[in-house]
Amino acid sequence: MKFEDIEEWDVVIWDNMSHIAVIEQPSLDPTTGRVTMIQSAGEGPISHEYIFTQSTAGSGLFNKAGGGPPQKEVGGPVRVYSLW
Repeated sequence: MKFEDIEEWDVVIWDNMSHIAVIEQPSLDPTTGRVTMIQSAGEGPISHEYIFTQSTAGSGLFNKAGGGPPQKEVGGPVRVYSLW
């Protein structure tokens, strides 16, 4: 999957299978790499903006930057899957 293929409510799964989230809102301008994701947290669901960049490690793999407080952030690359 390429960034421009990402749509609202696509599922985001961390490559090491440690976490799951959904895309709340992809960027209207795909050149920015910005998405808003909803994910679980100790205090309930949270929503933060991230910047996705295509990873060179494999097709469909993205690195992410931004988000919530670093101490609550689940690290690692992610894959995005469309349910549609």
